[in-house]
Amino acid sequence: METKSAQIRILLEAGKDREALRIAAKFFDRSDETGLYKKAHEGLLNPGFYKQLGVDVDLTYKQAVQNLRERFLNDQKDHQKAAG
Repeated sequence: METKSAQIRILLEAGKDREALRIAAKFFDRSDETGLYKKAHEGLLNPGFYKQLGVDVDLTYKQAVQNLRERFLNDQKDHQKAAG
């Protein structure tokens, strides 16, 4: 069984950003990043509610996906450079 991080990397590489975000939103830590993932995922599930709260759902989603890509894909490239 693959770790959540490995699953996220695979999904991001396949262009399945929403699925990757769904997994990242289930992290248990209380970091700002995880909060962003949760808000973006919940915004996709309940866009009307989050718009009523004044949240720009599209912007939040784009920021979360960009953060995921930087965190998981760039991190993988750094590890490959160090190993190579």
